[in-house]
Amino acid sequence: MMTRVFAASLALVTAFLNAPVGAQSVEEIYVARSLRLSRGAPTDFNTAAKTGFKADYEDRYEFWSPVVTSGRITDPMGLKAGSGRGCLDSVNNPAVANFYLGLQLGDIALNGRGDCRLSKTDFPEKGLTAYHCYVELSDPSGRYVGGLLTTNTMTSRNAVGTVSDPPGYTQPSIATIRLWKSPAKAPP
Repeated sequence: MMTRVFAASLALVTAFLNAPVGAQSVEEIYVARSLRLSRGAPTDFNTAAKTGFKADYEDRYEFWSPVVTSGRITDPMGLKAGSGRGCLDSVNNPAVANFYLGLQLGDIALNGRGDCRLSKTDFPEKGLTAYHCYVELSDPSGRYVGGLLTTNTMTSRNAVGTVSDPPGYTQPSIATIRLWKSPAKAPP
């Protein structure tokens, strides 16, 4: 079921972007809304040997395949498409946090390292903060040679859940995920 959800998202995104699709494609593109379920102290998932930094906290996420109509997200909570665990550091530079992500999309397991950068505070209204994140993805199974996850992120005084404070904002992130197959492994 999840593979069909992402196949539908891929079809919508590639049709919207007028990108080549079909058997010759060496990339897959996904659009997903992340939903932060929890934020807490780091666990054994966050070892510095794995992440490349000392984590200050750990998040748990669900990823949802949004409903897109004519390029516009009409429902950010379409169908559940995956899950993830992320760890971040903080205070060395409050405008930039190192970010490590373990991501499960259907039968695809990925790991990634990158960062999240502060864009604006108290915008578009007081209590909201905008970020953008960039994560280089790797695939331990070798199905993909790599990938990239980028986000448009909005946080509010409510760090967890769907209800923002102030209300009416989709939090925390809308992500674009691009995965690249080895051209030698792509279907003919």
